[in-house]
Amino acid sequence: MFYVNPAAIAALYDDLFTYGKQAGEAQYSFTDSMRPFVQGPFSDEAMRFFGREGVDLLCHTARWSGAVQFAHAVARTPAAALARGSRAAGCSLREHVSPLVEAPVTSYAPERAWRPPDAPASFNNSWYAVAFSSELQDAAPYATRLFGEPLALTRHPAGGAVRCAGPDSLAAGYVVVEHQGLVWVWRGDPASADHRMLPTHPAPEATHAVETILDYGCDWKYIVENNLDTPHLYWLHDGSIPPIESLGCNRANIGSIGLRFFADDVGVGHIGKTSKKVTKVVRYDAPNVVRHGGVSGFSEEFNIVPLGPHRTRVLLRQRFPKGPILSTLLRVPGTAPVLQYLVRNWNYQIGLEDYCVMQGQAHNIDDFGALP
Repeated sequence: MFYVNPAAIAALYDDLFTYGKQAGEAQYSFTDSMRPFVQGPFSDEAMRFFGREGVDLLCHTARWSGAVQFAHAVARTPAAALARGSRAAGCSLREHVSPLVEAPVTSYAPERAWRPPDAPASFNNSWYAVAFSSELQDAAPYATRLFGEPLALTRHPAGGAVRCAGPDSLAAGYVVVEHQGLVWVWRGDPASADHRMLPTHPAPEATHAVETILDYGCDWKYIVENNLDTPHLYWLHDGSIPPIESLGCNRANIGSIGLRFFADDVGVGHIGKTSKKVTKVVRYDAPNVVRHGGVSGFSEEFNIVPLGPHRTRVLLRQRFPKGPILSTLLRVPGTAPVLQYLVRNWNYQIGLEDYCVMQGQAHNIDDFGALP
């Protein structure tokens, strides 16, 4: 329904929902655009749309910045309410379908993860990305640190499993997991390591990822703050980020750009908006991950690894949506290495510009004791 008149789309949806209200029970399965009623890819927006029509959303994902919505839902009808109240388990359509699908997760960034409800803020009992999977070679130890503690990662000679040990060779190894191209270490009680808390991209195969490693000689907190600070893009990186005009940032309207706070099912953050459109989504997944997204389908993931005092490594992964043009180009030999070279060098330039500012902040705060 991309090219259908909005009035015709509204009439079609009205007919569908009217039929559902008159039926004994009704299930909706959508694979199409829901614009102009649902503009973005976010489940809470789709949930509100269905809720206004007396429909419960059971499962939802979206592709291409919300251009296509995938949803399963059931109508709230009197017959459905009676079926749900029956003693016979699973006799309603909702009870039958719900276990077969994944419940919608409100996530303003592509990556999702389960978070224990009301869990206290802590640096322990958390997963930390410490390396890209591509960095590990079979049987060759990979040394790194986390909060100053030496770690040694070793991949089994035959490939597959990765082990992680701390400085005491007699101690039990850490819980380590390879997940979607990153090596994650559980910092905390090994018995409480929960794989549901690993950040998961719903469709990594639909994107082309470029990985970049950035090392900084400053504390990790400054890098978290820097990546949460959307307005600094224009003032610090103007000229280094050519598409900044496409984000709605220019001298004429910089004062009209608003930042709206949000808290989704995974983290907290803000949405940068002009009067016409969403420009950028920034989410903080405590304690050390910052994610950038938007409506274009492009996203950035900053795993900010505290190596030690005044030493930080950023595992930056940028995902480009595989549209028709990029998919075609990637089939041309040599395209992927060239794209990686260009993106990494762009990241190095942006990193240098940020580093100059963060060094000044660290000097004023750490050396002079100025309030942050």
